[in-house]
Amino acid sequence: MLRSVNLTKTFIRSYVKLPLGICREKSVKCYELKSRSVLKITGKDSSSFLQSVITNDMRCLENSCQSLFAFILNPQGRILYDVILYSYLSQPAQSFYLECDHSIRKDLLMLLKKYKIRRNVNLDPEDLTLIHCEEELADCPGLLLQNKDPRVKQFGYRALIEKNKFQDHLENEENYKKKRFELGIGEGIKDHPIAKCFPLESNGVFLHAVAFDKGCYVGQELTARTHHTGATRKRIMPLELSEPINAHSAIICTEEGKSVGVIRDHIGRRAIGLMRVRESVNAKELYAKENVEGETLSRVKTNIPFWWPIDKDERLRQLLGLSALPV
Repeated sequence: MLRSVNLTKTFIRSYVKLPLGICREKSVKCYELKSRSVLKITGKDSSSFLQSVITNDMRCLENSCQSLFAFILNPQGRILYDVILYSYLSQPAQSFYLECDHSIRKDLLMLLKKYKIRRNVNLDPEDLTLIHCEEELADCPGLLLQNKDPRVKQFGYRALIEKNKFQDHLENEENYKKKRFELGIGEGIKDHPIAKCFPLESNGVFLHAVAFDKGCYVGQELTARTHHTGATRKRIMPLELSEPINAHSAIICTEEGKSVGVIRDHIGRRAIGLMRVRESVNAKELYAKENVEGETLSRVKTNIPFWWPIDKDERLRQLLGLSALPV
């Protein structure tokens, strides 16, 4: 199994007063997320418009939340894009920032413009610096907003900063991805291939991305029916490789040669994949191969992320064969 991820020490906040112009302690790592882009959505109908498009509930941003994670689905209930929405309180009401995969920003803009019809909604790309930090930043020049990551609260903070205003050293984004892979958090179109995966298999419920009491949105019917009628047997999970692989993707097989998953993305020895949960956890050995009959590329280990709600999800415990809560 993968070593357990101890995040307690990593995210303890230091309350030592920082010198003017310094946003953080030197030991606190921050990553510029160049693989992500930001759109600004304004207009008196923007909240109700987004409510009809995303899987999460916009009423959360209007009331208590400052950010939320969501998916945008096609009519068949498959994921098109994963997004994070931010409420920008210093702007007039109905002003939001939307974070998305940089490579699909234009496609997402076109889709949203098609859906908005005659509503009073303005959609504009924003040239901002998006940063992920292990701890909350101090007051920084150009800091527009910062919030805890809405997916897993122990994952750190996300901040939007005016372009070229953040002067501190930024870590390589690949290290952010390795950290994200280690926690089993999917992000972007590599982890969520367009129109080829479902929100529940992508841990949408566990990551607080799906609201089942908000009413209709595009793709809602299949998502709700799947949630209420059966267990989700395949899920995005973290993977650790015995050695790096060169293949763009690979299937995961048991020692008997049975396929139990597929690698979606990988960097070095860290990877993330869509796995059959029970078979993957119970397997004595797992191997990455280009195909079932191919040569072994690497041995593979996986684990149940600490943020999966095993204590609250009876169907998940049954799927894992747990008659009682793990000690």
